[in-house]
Amino acid sequence: LSKSYDGEKVFENLTFKINKGDKIALIGTNGVGKTTLLQILMDEVEADSGTFKWGQTITHSYFPQNTTDLVVGDEELPQWIQGFDQKWHIDDIRKTLGRMLFSGEEQKKKIDACSGGEKHRVMLSKIMMDSSNFLVMDEPNNHLDLEAIVALGEALHNYQGGVICVSHDRELIDAFANRIIKLNEDGTIIDFEGGYEEFVEQHGAH
Repeated sequence: LSKSYDGEKVFENLTFKINKGDKIALIGTNGVGKTTLLQILMDEVEADSGTFKWGQTITHSYFPQNTTDLVVGDEELPQWIQGFDQKWHIDDIRKTLGRMLFSGEEQKKKIDACSGGEKHRVMLSKIMMDSSNFLVMDEPNNHLDLEAIVALGEALHNYQGGVICVSHDRELIDAFANRIIKLNEDGTIIDFEGGYEEFVEQHGAH
């Protein structure tokens, strides 16, 4: 895959294959195209050249970087989530919100009254309800306090599907990643099989 904006190369001939069970942390400095890559994978942005293909059995959920702009409405939290699929049982939605640290009382809040961090936790709860087998996540830890980041890290660690997640948060990456892909500023990548600790030992911190 290659992508440029206004003649500025973001990345060129980016190639990788994701295997079953891969939980990838996508890292690199700001501006190297991490969000752009995820947007291409989600068909929100078109690559200038190259192709990608999802496996036939893959269903994916997307946590975009602008989540706080997307989580809007005057419903209470469970009703907002149920709006995505009426078949989801409200009790299951409440349990999922509970796992994302919303107490029973807090679940009665209106979506528009939520802080940035709460909106992120609502979107994570919605993604849990999706039950897809691949997660595409762009800085889901933004606005989250340490307790919520730990909860997210454990959830991703225990998750049975694949993950590609942009994050700068070491706690989070440490908790779930078994593969690190670093986008470099010159458009090349380092594709490392292993956890973040080993990656840092070999390549230095990002």
